[in-house]
Amino acid sequence: SQHSLTHKIRRSNFSLTERSGIQASGGAPAMSNRLNTTPNDLRAFWMPFTANRQFKQNPRMMVAAKDMHFSAADGRQVLDGTAGLWCVNAGHCRPLITEAIRQQVGELDYAPAFQMGHPKAFELANRLIDIAPDN
Repeated sequence: SQHSLTHKIRRSNFSLTERSGIQASGGAPAMSNRLNTTPNDLRAFWMPFTANRQFKQNPRMMVAAKDMHFSAADGRQVLDGTAGLWCVNAGHCRPLITEAIRQQVGELDYAPAFQMGHPKAFELANRLIDIAPDN
């Protein structure tokens, strides 16, 4: 439920901020959760191919996505012209895809290809060979 998720996030972030010693106004540990649109601290995360100093002075936060668009923190819809840098070519949050991911993660979220495997990896490889041109 939303309440238990928020509680877990707050509990997790409290222990992180408690260890870091970051203080909010009034001396209490700074509290943050991932539902906030602007993080408390932008220092640690380096962004490739980004003018980091300029970004951190004027952050442009995307907080959601659906189909071909991101939703910015201010509510604007922003076209995802790079398809999530080639990771979401079919669009964001497509119900058929998210359900397939949910089912697979429920069975096995990751299997390394180092001296072990998962049958679906071999099934996919064979399907690709079957549709690929010869040579």
